[in-house]
Amino acid sequence: MRIVKNCHKNTSVLLRNFRFRDRNLETIEVVDGETTVLVVLKCYGFRHIQNQVQKLKRSKCNYGYVEIMACPSGCISGGGQIRGATADERKRILSEIELPYSGSTDEAEREMEGIKEEWAKLNPNWTDMLFTQYHIVDKTILDRINTDW
Repeated sequence: MRIVKNCHKNTSVLLRNFRFRDRNLETIEVVDGETTVLVVLKCYGFRHIQNQVQKLKRSKCNYGYVEIMACPSGCISGGGQIRGATADERKRILSEIELPYSGSTDEAEREMEGIKEEWAKLNPNWTDMLFTQYHIVDKTILDRINTDW
């Protein structure tokens, strides 16, 4: 588990990968101080989808949000992408495609800090308008929404 980004006040995003070399199943936890606010599952590939559906049926799934894609590695390696002739070439191409999304550069971080400072001068409460806040939805509200369908 590693902290990917400190986002908002005491909130940080933790990344936990369930399988050592498998990028097709991972959870992302949004943590506020010591409290886990949201757990997201990224589930790619039919095998993982089938396993997660079974867990959902048995109520053994504790995720607030599940992203499901049939393509292994999500659509980044789907049928619309350039295919390599060999397995090694396909892995190399996938790595090149994933590289820009793997993390932010120091230059981008510095630029973002400058933007934050500029916005803070314009409006001290800018973070309230930019960042999402997660909270528990009352079950009675959910029941009311479901009955309207």
